[in-house]
Amino acid sequence: MNSILAEKLGMAKRVKPTDVAVGVKELIELPKSVIEDRFQLQGNQGAACLFAGSPTDGLMGGGFLYTNENTLSLGLVCGLHHLHDAKKSVPQMLEDFKQHPAVAPLIAGGKLGGIFRSRSAGSRHQHAAGVGW
Repeated sequence: MNSILAEKLGMAKRVKPTDVAVGVKELIELPKSVIEDRFQLQGNQGAACLFAGSPTDGLMGGGFLYTNENTLSLGLVCGLHHLHDAKKSVPQMLEDFKQHPAVAPLIAGGKLGGIFRSRSAGSRHQHAAGVGW
């Protein structure tokens, strides 16, 4: 059931823009050894970096960068009610975030990656998660 139908049936209240956010994420593929070197990791260690201000041009929200086994997850989240004040689109915010001096060296040489899973009636279940995803 979607939120519009739930609202019309009296099962849910209208979601307020102040209660939700827009988020985008990219997976950037890099060899495990490169990730370990850049983030000074050993064994099964991981790293998570959080950013405020710059990724969303000072609007409510922030950015994140965390390591996986052979990918980096890079993204940002921005409060929906602030987007009307944005001077650029969310995809442009992400592109600018990737060029930030604190981020660009960490993702340099990475290849945009990701997993697309399609499922229809009668299809076999496919695992959409695993170690390092």
